Amino acid sequence: MGEWNDDQWLWNFRMSWQTFIELCQWLTPVLRHHDTRMQCALTIEKRVAIAVWKLATPDSYRSVGQQFGVGKATVGAVLMEVVRALNALLLKRVVRVGDLDAAVEGFAAMGFPNCFGALDGIPLPIRAPDHSGGRYINRKGYHFVVLQSMVDSCGHFQDIYVGWPGSTHDACVFRNSGLCCRPQAETYIPQREIPLGDTTTVPLCLVGDAAYHLQPWLMRPYTGHFTDSQERYNARHNHAQQVVERAFERLLALPPGTPRPGPPKHPSGCGGLLHTPQPVGKQGGGLRAGLGTGGRNSLPPAIRRSELPAPPGQGLGPGGPKGVL
Repeated sequence: MGEWNDDQWLWNFRMSWQTFIELCQWLTPVLRHHDTRMQCALTIEKRVAIAVWKLATPDSYRSVGQQFGVGKATVGAVLMEVVRALNALLLKRVVRVGDLDAAVEGFAAMGFPNCFGALDGIPLPIRAPDHSGGRYINRKGYHFVVLQSMVDSCGHFQDIYVGWPGSTHDACVFRNSGLCCRPQAETYIPQREIPLGDTTTVPLCLVGDAAYHLQPWLMRPYTGHFTDSQERYNARHNHAQQVVERAFERLLALPPGTPRPGPPKHPSGCGGLLHTPQPVGKQGGGLRAGLGTGGRNSLPPAIRRSELPAPPGQGLGPGGPKGVL
């Protein structure tokens, strides 16, 4: 079996060889299996590769099984095993606010101290579903799904949650999202409070519009008749809330202040967000230790060079790069 370079790893697995090996090392305590008298266990590298390939591509279970020389039932079992391991071991380690201090300082400069993010939701237009289409119609009469996002002070997306029907209230979407549970469990952000007076402390918080319910870590604007202090608070809150609105405008490629879009003019579905893992570092590599050159632990035995998708700017024909499968 030949070797892939980093470009080919990024093209097929959405990560470099070095990132893949580091991921395997993190998951080894959970994914290690022992051989039996009946058969050899799949190596950790192959288990992770099957799961990453399925998550990185739109291939079916049958197609992934043919690529790696296993049955489609094995693909499904391995995928769930790896995903559970990722959630158990790496969720708290990897999924968190990027630069918490910078986010807090950015919102403090806007006049809203001890805030680490702005929260809002927008409708994304979709084609009318074949079943239960009425649930996806919002107050404007179009078919939508709701995209909920949290951004930092620079407008960088830190958390997204999408898929609820357009008729669903923003507060309901938030209650069912992982973002609502993580601050409550104090796993998404570290515990940090600032003193307010002699006896009161204020925790880190999000800002959201009036659709959300007030929480110790979620601040919403005042409604109704305002006092002078409430009006000043709303002005600062609105300034901080505009960060997520401008982020949505950039996401939808709209000039600032443009009304949000109606139904799609072409039946091609709605916009989406794709996060592609970045490589840890530059290191050439290929399918090496634990992947074998054939048999149950080869990875993948059914791929031929002519069948591989070409990396950007490269061809895989007779004159293409050497060292591919």
